[in-house]
Amino acid sequence: MIYTCIIELYKVNEASKAWGKPVLPAVLLQPNKGKAQFWSPTKLKDEERFTNAKKTAQEEEKLRKAEEKRNKQRKKEDLAIIVAQRKSNKERDRRAKKQATEEVKTQKEVDKQLKINPTLATPNPKSRSKPSKPPKQVVVVVEDNNIYEEQG
Repeated sequence: MIYTCIIELYKVNEASKAWGKPVLPAVLLQPNKGKAQFWSPTKLKDEERFTNAKKTAQEEEKLRKAEEKRNKQRKKEDLAIIVAQRKSNKERDRRAKKQATEEVKTQKEVDKQLKINPTLATPNPKSRSKPSKPPKQVVVVVEDNNIYEEQG
């Protein structure tokens, strides 16, 4: 037992050199493990720092997880908006296509009616062209220093 205490005191001395701070030689032997525990005035501060750091890390982890959760929710909402826009675009395109096919059908029916009864045909106002007017002819006659214009 005395031999173990001397070895432990030697370890305390070496620990104080390594730590750079005085270590109180209060050696508590653990009979089962054969190891000594050292008490130091800075040990409590170190444990306090460790627990504070651990709490801070846990808080940061919680904040990070919450941020990830919010980002995931935003992505879901954005995706839902995109899907809704695509649906509405498809619906709009479907309606436009349906309207175009109906217009084509009505035009075909009108064409059939015109073939049967040509009197229903009305001239297309865009295809009607105005007859061109001949240019005005002006004849200039000079008599005795007087100028006369005659239109022909």
